[in-house]
Amino acid sequence: MVDVDKDTMGTTNVYTLYTSYMYRVIIVLR
Repeated sequence: MVDVDKDTMGTTNVYTLYTSYMYRVIIVLR
């Protein structure tokens, strides 16, 4: 996964999780 600042861990973690999930879905749909 991507290393993020400890201060922005909350929001960035959710964003990274969502992005990786969408990335996986796009790959599957292709």
